[in-house]
Amino acid sequence: MKAGLRTMENSGKATQAVLRTEHLTKHYGAVVGLEDLSLEMNAGEVLGYLGPNGAGKTTTIRLLLGLIKPTAGRAEIFGLDAQAEKVAVHARVAYVPGEATLWPSLTGAETLHLLGRMHGETDVAYRDLLVKRFDFDTSRRVRAYSKGNRQKINLIAALASRADLR
Repeated sequence: MKAGLRTMENSGKATQAVLRTEHLTKHYGAVVGLEDLSLEMNAGEVLGYLGPNGAGKTTTIRLLLGLIKPTAGRAEIFGLDAQAEKVAVHARVAYVPGEATLWPSLTGAETLHLLGRMHGETDVAYRDLLVKRFDFDTSRRVRAYSKGNRQKINLIAALASRADLR
């Protein structure tokens, strides 16, 4: 067991917290983006994270992924510190951003390949099945896709990564 990592009993087996925050806080100058969030999610649980605009949902995700630094508190994913161990966290997490910022001159196939390599592993057979299920034309350049089709690229890449946390 890693230092600072809590385990919980579940059906007689000790389980590691998949996601954990302790007093996670982010201020942008005088503006409060997130204030004192403490939560824990264990394997097998599904977490819905809802709230009105400005409630801190996006800020929380960015903090969990180590994309921004907290003002106070800490976040862990699979016992890994979200700030200190960003690369290891990203290897285990699939994330679909709200905005699909991709490479406009690449084709869909090239983009899926690149996103797969960036993550480290891709289940190519599953990726191809998802492309078919989403009726996605991978031959077109990203600049020619609608917003919805650009989102499909990110969704297919995330699911095909078979990451531990999706």
